[in-house]
Amino acid sequence: MTDRDLNEFGMRLGLPGLGFSEEGTVSLSIGELGTLSLRRAEDDVLMSLSVPAPYFEAGRMRSLLEACAWQQGAPFAVSAGYFGERYVASVRCGGFSAAEAENALRRLVDLLHPRR
Repeated sequence: MTDRDLNEFGMRLGLPGLGFSEEGTVSLSIGELGTLSLRRAEDDVLMSLSVPAPYFEAGRMRSLLEACAWQQGAPFAVSAGYFGERYVASVRCGGFSAAEAENALRRLVDLLHPRR
């Protein structure tokens, strides 16, 4: 994901001028949807969305992991976990365009908010 793609992705979210920090990160609180984080490392970007979860629910974690299984036929691999009292779902989006990043974000939202 280039700086230009990130800027275009930001415009799609209503955030013109979105860019990586000097450390190669972006972190945004998106209200009820959670916290969106992007971290750049060389030609790859990790996009993650996390939501508060004051306690671990085995059933919810199982549903998240099942939704991430390769058999689901998603256009990109998604990982999920529980860390620091938050459910986290992430996808690598190194070569993604702004439109593909938007689709990845939708997938992460659908995983963490299945009843929306």
